[in-house]
Amino acid sequence: VFLALEAGILVSFAVAALDVPLRGWLLAFGAVAAFGAMTFVGIGLLVASRPRTIEGDSGLMNFVMFPMWIFSGVFFSYERFPEAALPAIRALPLTALVDALRRVMLDGAGLVGVASELAVLAAWGIAGFAIAPSLIATLSLVEQRVPAARLTEGMAFIHTGLAAGLALAPADYQQGE
Repeated sequence: VFLALEAGILVSFAVAALDVPLRGWLLAFGAVAAFGAMTFVGIGLLVASRPRTIEGDSGLMNFVMFPMWIFSGVFFSYERFPEAALPAIRALPLTALVDALRRVMLDGAGLVGVASELAVLAAWGIAGFAIAPSLIATLSLVEQRVPAARLTEGMAFIHTGLAAGLALAPADYQQGE
């Protein structure tokens, strides 16, 4: 509800006061915005699964979001970055969201026209929603079972195990093909 209201006010202002064209279908614009919002809910859930204080969560969220603000094309075109950096920049979820919204609004693209951007958003959203509950449950279990004096080592062990499992999964997948 708030997303629709906020996006509606911003787009209406851009069209009326700034003469920004709205060439795309409004429903497609809303669907992309809602899909992007859900993606960032998943990322936020994943980032917030580890810190135990609001200050820690805020710092970690800024650490995750700051590169996206700089590189995603929100403030200036990411096309000016070195060619070697562009694939990584295009893989950022905010880059995909900004590109999709621009293509729908300015170029009149439909949902099929922004399918590659929606795939990037889906990958990030699924990763956030899939990993966060396991991480929350695992870290809570470690906090309950490990003595307070050994908690840092226990958390480091769990994070190392999760990182190793995530790193080995693609190699295992490629061997199965």
